Amino acid sequence: MDLNGSRAILRTCLQPGEVNGRLLHYGLGTNPACTITDAAGRSIPVMGPIVIGGKPVAVTPYVTKPRISELLPSAGKLDSLACPDTTALKLRTRDFGQAFCSLHEELAARTPEDVLVYYACRIACAEPMKLVAGIGYDGPVKAWMDGKQIAHDPDGINPATIDKMKAPVAVAAGEHELVVALASNQGRAWGIFLRFQRTDVPLRLIKKGPGNYAMPEILG
Repeated sequence: MDLNGSRAILRTCLQPGEVNGRLLHYGLGTNPACTITDAAGRSIPVMGPIVIGGKPVAVTPYVTKPRISELLPSAGKLDSLACPDTTALKLRTRDFGQAFCSLHEELAARTPEDVLVYYACRIACAEPMKLVAGIGYDGPVKAWMDGKQIAHDPDGINPATIDKMKAPVAVAAGEHELVVALASNQGRAWGIFLRFQRTDVPLRLIKKGPGNYAMPEILG
């Protein structure tokens, strides 16, 4: 945070697509750190929630530890690609340490060959939920939830942007698995972003904060 005259400038590591719908509070909770003062040393008033950039949404953190497959032979634009049996893919967990699950080095090393890679993620839902799988990608992509296709873009291309595709899906209480297939587009693709938004949470509860409603638990 920087003070510039009568303005307080907040600096964040969030990417542009992550800011919209966030709630801004100052002095939130019973023991807040209120460090902005006026010229007389008095704290500015507690405020919030203030919606930044549009309607607030209920969204999970990014999937940063998906299970991924080895690089596999090309399936073109994925038109005829069926959901794989993930138990046969020898998936391994990989911690990318960031929102963008990039396989740039591996995919670029196979240029100009076109290859295919699968990302998989399990989630647990405490109750029935209406979700949107937000997928960012930079090559042809297809996605399935519990073996049922929910998204396909045969013409996916750079750049990979947050929530480039929003795939709605309704799930029951329990565990579910999302599988995303990404074609390397002759080495031009890098990877994916992945997160989940819950769309059936009342706005009044979203404004109260995440502790007031259930969200999918990312199992990896």
